[in-house]
Amino acid sequence: MLGACTSRFVPRAVRAVLACAAILVACSHGESLPSSRCDAGGDACTPPPPDACPGAGGDACVPSQCAAGADGGASCDDGDPCTSGDACRGGQCRGTLCATPPKGACLDAETARVYETPGACTDGTCEYTDAEEFCRFGCDQDAGACHVGAVQISAGGFVVNEEPEEAQHTCAVLSDGTVRCWGANSHGQLGDGTTERRATPVTVVGLADVVQVAAGGAHTCAVVSDGTVSCWGFNAQAQLGFEGSDSPVPLQVPGVEGTVQVSATSHLSCARTPGGDLWCWGGWVPPGEIRTEPVLYDDFSAISDSPMVDLSVGWDHFCYAFASGEAYCDGDDGWCQSSPASSLSDVAQIDARYWMRTCAILADGTASCWGHCGMTGSGLCAEGQWITCEPLPVAGLSDVVGISQGQDHTCAVLADGTAWCWGANWVGQLGIDDRDVTGSVEPLQVVGLENVVQVSGGTQHTCAVVADGSAWCWGNNVFGQLGTGKGNARAPERVMGL
Repeated sequence: MLGACTSRFVPRAVRAVLACAAILVACSHGESLPSSRCDAGGDACTPPPPDACPGAGGDACVPSQCAAGADGGASCDDGDPCTSGDACRGGQCRGTLCATPPKGACLDAETARVYETPGACTDGTCEYTDAEEFCRFGCDQDAGACHVGAVQISAGGFVVNEEPEEAQHTCAVLSDGTVRCWGANSHGQLGDGTTERRATPVTVVGLADVVQVAAGGAHTCAVVSDGTVSCWGFNAQAQLGFEGSDSPVPLQVPGVEGTVQVSATSHLSCARTPGGDLWCWGGWVPPGEIRTEPVLYDDFSAISDSPMVDLSVGWDHFCYAFASGEAYCDGDDGWCQSSPASSLSDVAQIDARYWMRTCAILADGTASCWGHCGMTGSGLCAEGQWITCEPLPVAGLSDVVGISQGQDHTCAVLADGTAWCWGANWVGQLGIDDRDVTGSVEPLQVVGLENVVQVSGGTQHTCAVVADGSAWCWGNNVFGQLGTGKGNARAPERVMGL
């Protein structure tokens, strides 16, 4: 930035005593303001006061040089007309090059003209390349930019062992590639650089171009468009991909690249590549070991000859679905939550996120669950029957496009944009707005929501993304995990700011 005035300090020695020479203040319009000022002892030059330069219309004089070691962002002027935000950093006056592009414009209801940053400096002028951007949620005429909305959401919070009881949070990816999180933050799982609980969304620092996020117990991981994975929060079992302390800001998982999906539970994180390779790190990595750095699994030929298309890690087991429709689960099978998967041949999506049961969407649009019989949503379990070792169809649902388990409940999204939930409803996590219903063995429709595109179950809460980019949550809000700034909710309430 070239300000209205700059000053130059010229010290000289006179009779072995350091004195001040003239301080020449140059004005942007070509005039100058001579001055000579020394401190009380005559030992050093001091900057001129903010006097107005003659004929400059009151423009203040700003020093172009910073004292040795000066820091803290004091204003200065580096003399470069292509920089902005000039400030003293490390004893030098530094600005950001071509970082203030022109305001964009809406070309139509779904298209915006945007300008790429940084621009290029040519002959003292910043030039910016423009491009057309599709606006998923429409173009804001006043801002001249695309409306920003939620495109994917993940409700976390499984509580085990050394994790605090308040390990309940939610995160969402927005259409601009940033991530917002809210709720419990005792280990920095919100990624905002603090450990303060947040009742409304805050921005995860230092992340851009994110395509998917997964909220675990007290840690969170995200996939970036370049295929890398970053994680933050709780790290007692190397959930972040390395051995060390917790981190309240995202850190890139070392060595992991080329990924398209990440799944996280309380102690474990895994990510898959488009070709079907699998990276895992943290506690209970297959075959049940703690790994303080990512481990690559690149041979699933004993299970399927086709690539992996979906993965889900739970508290005590983990499951995979393959392009051939085959599925496989590994880990604990005490509730038959693992072995029945191998009997299926038409799996499109699989969910094993919590414990004691697993659910899958099949190629014909129906859904089946197995393990804890009362949580299958089938309504077929006999009195006193706790376990089913065969997949049971979820009652009454067809054209299922998404499914997600909470700790003691499960929810599904249908192609018509409705959401349905079953299981426990102690604090309203089914979203049916009925205090008298404490649970259901068959799906019940979530009230007041239309055009739902994705749903995610948490410990005792549920969240959903709607086609207009808004996010809605319901259930337990004791730690702010609904993002509404209010209390518990038995029906969907909109997340503030989304």
